[in-house]
Amino acid sequence: MTDVGGEMSFEALLAQVEEVLKRLQEGNVPLEEALTLYETGTLRLKAAQERLDQARQKLTTLRKEGQ
Repeated sequence: MTDVGGEMSFEALLAQVEEVLKRLQEGNVPLEEALTLYETGTLRLKAAQERLDQARQKLTTLRKEGQ
């Protein structure tokens, strides 16, 4: 599976997730669009989580190297 977030920053991914949530919470989205939005939001959230995990791993490595 490819990285759905591509070259998007962590912040950009979160902004897209927030936009998806906002649209879904409005409640006036047709079912098919809501499903597409949900899928998009889920994929963006996963990509953001992966970026966060990578940052945590990098911090752990830097801490170990600094000791």
